[in-house]
Amino acid sequence: MEWIKVFSPGTIGNIGPGFDVLGLAVKGIGDVIELPATKAEEYVSGGFFADNVAPALLGGATLTRSCLPLDVTKVGSIEQLKVILVTPEIVVLTRQARTMLPQKVPMRDFVFNMGNSCLITAAFAKGDYKLFARSLNDVVIEPRRARLIPGFDAVKQNAIDAGADGMTISGSGPTVFAITDNLGKARLIEDAMVRTFKQFGIKSTSLITEVDPIGTRLLEED
Repeated sequence: MEWIKVFSPGTIGNIGPGFDVLGLAVKGIGDVIELPATKAEEYVSGGFFADNVAPALLGGATLTRSCLPLDVTKVGSIEQLKVILVTPEIVVLTRQARTMLPQKVPMRDFVFNMGNSCLITAAFAKGDYKLFARSLNDVVIEPRRARLIPGFDAVKQNAIDAGADGMTISGSGPTVFAITDNLGKARLIEDAMVRTFKQFGIKSTSLITEVDPIGTRLLEED
């Protein structure tokens, strides 16, 4: 086999508090590529992290225990989950976003994020939306990276006011995502988020999507 052509779905890195270890594949966006690799992630991020590559390959939610050696586990999916993705037309480089990270984290914040990350893992393993909804909280990374996204706090508040059960940054941004289990609410949340960014003079694109449980699939080979 000289080459393969595959489709890989778009992904959400971190899933909130699961910095560099949790990832989620979503429907409706993705890439057709003739060869998927972690080296590309290393090039754009300044280091090898599998929280985007893993869900793109495996589908659903994934947990990366370590990168060297690579140890990735597919956790599961949540059928009821509706994900509202909104991408403001600003540039946030992954390398730049990583410079925002704190060098030290208070123990209480570390424990809080670890507890939520564990609950998110359990939620996807059980297919439990309510458990996931109460776990999408990040007090370590989000407050710092939010500074790179104008209007973030207002967008989050308006998303929640419109019915979202949570909102945070996808990976390093600039895309943000909110969650609900109701399609009608999802449309209201999407509108609120887009309009709020517009109030800050920022155009954005949006998509209401779901978990992609399959991941990368073969389209053609030679």
